[in-house]
Amino acid sequence: YCIKAFAMFIPLTVLYIAAGVIFPVRWAIVLTYFSLVVETSIGFFLGRSLGRKRVQALVDHNERAKKIMEFGKDHSILSCFVLRLIPGPPIELTNMLAGTTDIKYHHFILGTLLGYTPGMIPLVLMGGAMAEPLSAKFLIPLACSIIITFSIAGGYLWRKRRKSCS
Repeated sequence: YCIKAFAMFIPLTVLYIAAGVIFPVRWAIVLTYFSLVVETSIGFFLGRSLGRKRVQALVDHNERAKKIMEFGKDHSILSCFVLRLIPGPPIELTNMLAGTTDIKYHHFILGTLLGYTPGMIPLVLMGGAMAEPLSAKFLIPLACSIIITFSIAGGYLWRKRRKSCS
């Protein structure tokens, strides 16, 4: 997870499932939350140390990131929550971005963990049941994960389509 803070190519999905495979599910969830705090904090404080100007140069190339930055000023917990649900800029970039804003660290962590939870829990549970892929312990979290993914994607597409029709 700490390496992920610097290597954008490692998908969180793989780390969630691996945690469930390696550790008992309860420990996997606890360790995943702890690791997410460490990983996201690295990016957050890296953004704080690099400063607004350097990260702003990265953000200037991404329209979504600009919009997110504006929204985040007034709704810090909600914006961090939503950042983890919607597809968009790389997680590492959004962590640094949050660090360059006036978002309080504890708001950032709370919103981040709440946003990761709906996607993380089913995948850790699936990892814990990986040895029995046809069991209810695997299939129910898989179904939840699919429903969550399609709900988020559907909401995103619906909103995007609604904006283009206006």
